[in-house]
Amino acid sequence: MVRVKSKTKVKPKQKSISATNISPADDKRGKLLIQIDEMMETIGSTYGPVVLEELEKRIEKTISDFNDDVTEIMKKVFSKHHEDMKQIKECIDSGVVIEYPKEDETLEDDTQDESIPQYISEYEASQKKKKKKKK
Repeated sequence: MVRVKSKTKVKPKQKSISATNISPADDKRGKLLIQIDEMMETIGSTYGPVVLEELEKRIEKTISDFNDDVTEIMKKVFSKHHEDMKQIKECIDSGVVIEYPKEDETLEDDTQDESIPQYISEYEASQKKKKKKKK
């Protein structure tokens, strides 16, 4: 007697989880994993196990590279943050007071920032004069 394989796959029963217990990130991750699984099943059945193995290697490498990039960026960001906080603490401990110009104070012509185009600085100056007249 010859057994014929059915094309329908029986999936194991999944535990039902209340929707309120799933965070949006977990829900999104779950949907993504389902999509990837469906695509991999299609590729595996269409092209065979060799192509499926290559795809798995590429996905693993992509995720690993992404993780390395994010880790590096986070290290740089937190390193910069810690340096800034150290400088602020040193300023506080030494009693240095940093004064910032008030909003209505304008730069004098001789101290004007050269990186700002002249037409922008002229426009900003005219807007500030209009505000002063309204007061």
